[in-house]
Amino acid sequence: MKVADILRTKESRIVTVRSGETIEEAIRLMRSENISALVVKDVCRTEGNAVAGMLSERDVVYALLERGASVLKTPVFMLMSRAPQTCSPDDSLVHALELMDRHHIRHLPVLDGSTLVGVVSARDFTKLQLTEMVAHTQPPAQETPVYAH
Repeated sequence: MKVADILRTKESRIVTVRSGETIEEAIRLMRSENISALVVKDVCRTEGNAVAGMLSERDVVYALLERGASVLKTPVFMLMSRAPQTCSPDDSLVHALELMDRHHIRHLPVLDGSTLVGVVSARDFTKLQLTEMVAHTQPPAQETPVYAH
C-alpha cells in the first residue's frame, strides 16, 4: 500500500495555521478540529501550498513548561518545527511509518513535489490496522439456504 491509499480514505481538507498567528490561536484551532498538530504556512502565503513547518501539542507543552503562560502570545513560527519530515503520495506505508518512528513524530505532511496534498498521522495507521484486523476476524458470510415449497 501507498500513502495515497490512506489519503483517499480521509477528508481532503488540511488544517493549517499561518506562522504569524499566536500559539493561543493555534491551540484553539487544534481543539476545535480535535487534532494534535498543525501544518504551518508562511505569513504572506507567498509559498502557495508549501509547508513552512509543523506545530504539535508537544511543542506547546514543552514551551509552556519552560516559559510559562506567556508563550500563548508567542507567534507560531517561534515554536514550530522547521523543515519537517515529509513523504509523497507514492511512498510506501512502511516508509512513512519508518520516518515517523525514526523521528519520533505522529504527523507527516504529504507533498506532491512542493505542494501539500495531505497529512498522515499515527491515528490513520491505527485505523487501517483496526480495519484489517476486523476484516480478518469476521466469519465468512454464509449463504442463505433455498428451500423448495
